[in-house]
Amino acid sequence: MMRNPLSTIILAVSLVTPCFANDIQEGETIMNNVCAEVCHQRPEVKSLKISQWKIVLKIMRKRMETREMTPLSEKEEAQLLVYLNEHARE
Repeated sequence: MMRNPLSTIILAVSLVTPCFANDIQEGETIMNNVCAEVCHQRPEVKSLKISQWKIVLKIMRKRMETREMTPLSEKEEAQLLVYLNEHARE
């Protein structure tokens, strides 16, 4: 399975540097305003591990592109990953 280099970098940075409250808040905002408002009901974050969320994000990105929707920017995806990493199941 080929890993997305951006996801690998984001995870590495998030493990080495402290999570900033602003990134966590922005990630939650993205979850509420994009994921839950535009696409589907808000998922329970603790239902998946961070490794599973990374797969879900990759699938969601492809679905958005297929439906000619604007996917999340790299910054938005990074903020969402910080939020998910903070609240995902262990």
